[in-house]
Amino acid sequence: MARGSIIKRSSGNYAIVYYVDGKQRWETIGPSRREAERALTARKREVDTGTWREPSSETLASYAERWLAHRDPARVSGGCAWLFAFDVRRLQDQPAGSRFASARPANSRIASNAGRRSIDR
Repeated sequence: MARGSIIKRSSGNYAIVYYVDGKQRWETIGPSRREAERALTARKREVDTGTWREPSSETLASYAERWLAHRDPARVSGGCAWLFAFDVRRLQDQPAGSRFASARPANSRIASNAGRRSIDR
C-alpha cells in the first residue's frame, strides 16, 4: 500500500509527498487542504494500481506530432486528418510552458478524439 503525507508550506500552499518504488515524490497542489487530500488519495491509488506514470517534460505539440505521424492514413478520413494537422500546427504556437502532463482533453480535438476510439489497433 502506498504511503504519503500532506505538508503546508510557508507560502500557504499545500504539497503532497508520496513514494513510488522507494523514491520520494513531491507535488505542490495549492492553497486548499481538501484539494491536497484529494490529490494525495489519487496518487496513492495510481501507485497501488500501477497506473502512476513519471511526469514528462514533453510538450503537447511534440506528442501530437508524434501521435499524428503514427496514424494509419487509411483509417483516418481526410477531414479528420486535416483537423488533426491543424491542431498540431496550432499547438506549436503555444508558449513553451505548455506541458503534456498538465493538458486537459477538452483543450484539443486530438486528445478528446484519441479517447473515443483507438486507431492503433
